[in-house]
Order: sequence, then structure tokens, then C-alpha cells
Amino acid sequence: MFMSRLFFVMVAGGSFFCCAENNIGKAAPITADSVITLVSKLDAAFGFYYKDGISSHPSFLAKDVPFRIKSRIPVYIMQPDENQTGYYLRPGDSIVVAKDRTGTIEMKTADPVRNNELAFFSRLSRDIGAVRHLGNKTYIRNEKVDLKERDSLINKKHQERLGYLHAYQAKHKVSAGFVDYAGKAFYYAGIYEKLYLFYPGYDRNKIRSFYRDSLSGYRKTFNCDTCLDHAFFTDALVQVARTSAEKEINATRPFLFYSGLNAGQLRQIYDSAKLHFTGKVRSYMQSDILELLIANRQVSQTEAENLRREIDDEDFREQIGRQIKMRFKRELAGNLSGQKLFSPDSSFRSWNDFLKQHRNRVLYIDFWASWCVPCLAAMPASLKLKRKYAGKPVDFIYISLDEDFDKWKSAAENQQIRTFSYWGEGDFVSLLAKKFKIASIPRYMIVDKAGNVFSDDAMGPGDSNLTPVLDDLIKR
Repeated sequence: MFMSRLFFVMVAGGSFFCCAENNIGKAAPITADSVITLVSKLDAAFGFYYKDGISSHPSFLAKDVPFRIKSRIPVYIMQPDENQTGYYLRPGDSIVVAKDRTGTIEMKTADPVRNNELAFFSRLSRDIGAVRHLGNKTYIRNEKVDLKERDSLINKKHQERLGYLHAYQAKHKVSAGFVDYAGKAFYYAGIYEKLYLFYPGYDRNKIRSFYRDSLSGYRKTFNCDTCLDHAFFTDALVQVARTSAEKEINATRPFLFYSGLNAGQLRQIYDSAKLHFTGKVRSYMQSDILELLIANRQVSQTEAENLRREIDDEDFREQIGRQIKMRFKRELAGNLSGQKLFSPDSSFRSWNDFLKQHRNRVLYIDFWASWCVPCLAAMPASLKLKRKYAGKPVDFIYISLDEDFDKWKSAAENQQIRTFSYWGEGDFVSLLAKKFKIASIPRYMIVDKAGNVFSDDAMGPGDSNLTPVLDDLIKR
């Protein structure tokens, strides 16, 4: 049984988890691509996202419309909620998303064993906390950072998760492959949390010193090409690579992963990945960072092509090639005459007329909704940025993807976004959402003075890298 083979290895300056007699991250073998099919019975859209290679796929289910994922490996999908509620999907699954008698969202198949597995991560999140959290779990007491105490708390949480898995396995029939996957998820989550570089008051040099010996072991463990198949592996890999980048300083305190890092800091992590990793893992890290540099327009097209040629793995090289073509093409934001944007007084204009109204101005467009907690959390930063650019040729636009007009109108009033605030008719199945593939929010778009889409997946208003981009576009 997987539980009996897990133990801790203590090393100087901190502990790290180790699995004996178990190949960390190796997913149960599947020989060919298969299809995972999801069908929703919910009245409202069901939003989720998952990662395939270096690409994140924000997606949603509309009622009774089949959604298919082609994959040869298990896929871990997450809801964009506080707990990042997750579900373990297997190739070949045919899943119905509905609500149980208590109103809780659940996933069901015709296989009772798979139903037990599908319910596990969401139940774990509700009972003892999320495995993949969004930054609200720092293991710090009373605002004081004691790395030894913090390390001990993370070890205890790891054991608690394993205990929960053991108890669940005793009560519910699950497959050996699922137990293996969940155990590895906990292993990677523990490393992710230990090297977590964005909690209040962190000192990355102290973290590097405390985990110095552990880091050497982590880098060996994470030089594992087959481990890339596990969703939690890549999250932890980013932390291992960041902690290994010796030149990064404490001045930047990003919220998640690479968010908030400037081009120079990203290049330092890129160089660290080249130094410490090999094979497909190195190619993944290079591609992952390069994709962000491209998305944020922190490299030129020529620089992006040069960096792309350094990537050894052909699949990742091709993925980056597609990103370069997509991100650097100049696409007109128009040609959506059928899309209506409603004002609070119920009057409306077409998307094309809206663009004409803002001709010769840079547009920073915020797609949001009244029910979207991350959207609302970002509003103060958006309003602060809006005040910063007062009197300059930049317009801040707020387009709601709410289903209900009145709920949007009320929320817009509460958020004090009355100017250039619109309700986009059609929510996530609107012409606008389809054209720009908007399946999750918040989502930000930048349109330049000529009416070209500069970025259809831009940085958030709290990102320090956004200001130089807007300043540059103003000058053009």
C-alpha cells in the first residue's frame, strides 16, 4: 500500500519528503490519446482550467453542451475559486457535472470507483484545506516568520493529507493508480509550500540558506521527464527553479508563480533552469518562462525566436512557435458589429461603435463579473491605476460577463466603476467572448491607438510590469 512506503528524510537546514519504492510523478501508463467528455447539467456556466504542456486552458461548460479534452495522461482540472477545487480526470471518462441534494457541485460517471475518485479532492479541500492554494495559506503564525516552525507545520500538513487519503481509501473503493496520483500530489505540494516565495515578509536568501541541502536533492528529483505528466509537479518545479536563481532579490513579492517579475528576473530564472535541469524538464522551463515573456511583450519577436531556438524538445519548440505567431500578429479589435454593450441606463452601442468612440486612445479593458471574487479583489488596483493615468490618452473599460443585467448594474455601482462600464450581452457565449476565447475571468485586454489588439490576455492592474507597457503605447 502506498501509505506504508512514505517517510521523511531529514537533512541539514530543513527536511524534505522522500518516497521509497515509488517512482515520483510517473503516471499510470496510457498508450494512446483518449478523450475525456464532460457535460454540465448546471443552469449557470461551470468555469474551470487545466494545463496541457506549457499552455493553460481556461474553459467553461455550458448546459448540455459536451466539452472534450484529448489526452493520454490524467488531467487535473481546477475551479477558479478560493480553494482551487480540483478533480482528477482519466482518459476515457464520460462525466456529468451536476448538483447533489445539498446543492454542492459534483462530478459523476457510470463507474462507482471513478465517482469516489472524482469526489476526493473537493472533499479534501472542504474538510482539511486545499492542496493547491492561491496564497492564503502561508504557515506563518502571528505575522512572524520562523522557517523551522514553518517547515514543521508543512510536514504536519503533509502527514494530515496522507492520513486523510488513508482514511478515505479505507471507506471508499479507489484504484491503485489514483492513490499513487494523490500521494504524489501531496509530495509535490509539500515542496511547493516549503519553497513558497511570496508570503508576507519573506526573505528569499534565508529560504535558500535554510533549504540549501534540500535544494540539491530537489533538483535531482525534479530532473524527471516523465514527471511532467503530473499537474502538481510543474507547480513545484517553478518554485525549485525560482529558489535556485541566485540573483533574484527580495524587492519583488509576486502573488503567484512568476507574476510581478520583470524581464530581467525572468531571464535569471531562465538561465537557472538551463544550469540546473536537463532534457525535457529544461525545455519545459525554458518554454514556460518564454511564453510569459512573449505574453507580456517583454521580448521582441526577434528575441523570442532566438530563445525559441535554444529549446531542445521539438514539441515545446512548436508550442512556442505557435505562441509567437499568435502574440505578435496585429489583429484588429473590430469586426464585431453584432455585439451589444449596454450602459446602466439600458441604452446600448455595438462593439464597433464603442471602438470608434475611443479612437486614438489606448484601451485597458477589464472583463469581470459580479460573482467573480478575484475580479472584485483586483478592482482597487484598477481604480488606483486609472487615477494615475488621469488626463492621459488611456481609457479604462469595464465589461461585465454577468448573465443578469441587474446584478451587474448593482455591482458596478458598489465598485464605483460608472464611467466606461458596460454589460456585454451574451456573457461567456457572446460574440466577444468567442472571438477572444474568454472562458475565465478576470481577463484583461490592451488595444492600441490604431485599434489593434496589443494583448488579449494582458497583465492585471496590480502588476508592476503593466505601467511601462501603457507608457510605451501612449508615446506611439
